[in-house]
Amino acid sequence: VKVSALGHDVAVTAVRAGNDDLKLISWDVPLGLGSITRLNDTGTAAGEASNIAMTVLYDNMLITAVKDGSDNLKLISWRLEADGTMPRLKDSEGQAGEVQLVTIVAVDANNVVTAVKDGSDNLKLIGWKVSAVDGSFERWANDGEAGEVREIALMSLGSDGATTTMITAVK
Repeated sequence: VKVSALGHDVAVTAVRAGNDDLKLISWDVPLGLGSITRLNDTGTAAGEASNIAMTVLYDNMLITAVKDGSDNLKLISWRLEADGTMPRLKDSEGQAGEVQLVTIVAVDANNVVTAVKDGSDNLKLIGWKVSAVDGSFERWANDGEAGEVREIALMSLGSDGATTTMITAVK
């Protein structure tokens, strides 16, 4: 994802490191792409992860959605600081169960939706309110569910102020 900080662009990549841990890496990306410079990374702050997805809220809060080492959905909030460091804030603390595939999109300034292939191979959409203060997660009361899927993609089509339209593409 790309965010703007300190009057220049910063790119952040979310990768699965060689030890299977989630690692976020920040990059200074100047105009004209003269040279890209690695700024910082999160080290081992996240733990084991696969099926990594990421989105941005509040211009400087990164939200990762992953399949953790126990095969459960875990969301983690991170704050991108001016120097490119990304301290870990909060995680979804076991509020969701087993997943096989994960994707995430920002709905608005305060909310994200994850689309997952759950442990029963079914599509499930889970909404989350994210605190601007501390990055904590509150799961919405109702999930969207559909039948069996093999692959998933998720996109927000925009909002009319009262509702946001989401679209999934599945195999």
